[in-house]
Amino acid sequence: MKELTRCLLQFTPLVQTDFEIDDERQAQMTEHDRDPSAELREAQSKFRARQFDVAYLEAQSLAKAFPDIPSISAFASATRKSLNAHCKALIKSGELEKAWHIFLHLSDDTEFAPALFDSWTDAAVIDLPATSVAQCLDGFTPSDSDTEKRKWLTLARIFEQLPSNEKNIELGFYALRHLPGNKSILDGLDHMINQSQRTAQSEII
Repeated sequence: MKELTRCLLQFTPLVQTDFEIDDERQAQMTEHDRDPSAELREAQSKFRARQFDVAYLEAQSLAKAFPDIPSISAFASATRKSLNAHCKALIKSGELEKAWHIFLHLSDDTEFAPALFDSWTDAAVIDLPATSVAQCLDGFTPSDSDTEKRKWLTLARIFEQLPSNEKNIELGFYALRHLPGNKSILDGLDHMINQSQRTAQSEII
């Protein structure tokens, strides 16, 4: 019995390795056995259901996996344009938080993103609370230097409206790295720091 146990233990690693190899082969087969026509129909169904962002993401994934299928490339292009139009419509109707969610899908699109960003920020600084605008901008990492600069310029437009707290003070100092000497940021920081000092002194008293 001891000898049998010893033999089985010796073979265990080989069995596990075979399973791992089979899993890798299965994953490869799953990728190769994808049905692009079925996946395209599914994405088109979501597009007809006005799930524009979901259809867009699935279409882009399909286009990446099957770049040589014209129908998929055409659909991916159509969903991209439709998502841009949908985002514009949301901005125009004042649904800015939904529009921002849609914009993030297109934020790397060099054709559509700059204009969408400018339209959104022009509306947001007027219609949204400053804290909401700052939260959106703080979580956004632009893919190009021009949009990066516009991001911080937008923050400067609403910075003096933000409440005084440690997070916003830190955000202000970070903004100054991108906008050295910006008056709105400097004035906002001055107010926030003074307010924090007054609050700390009152708590001591």
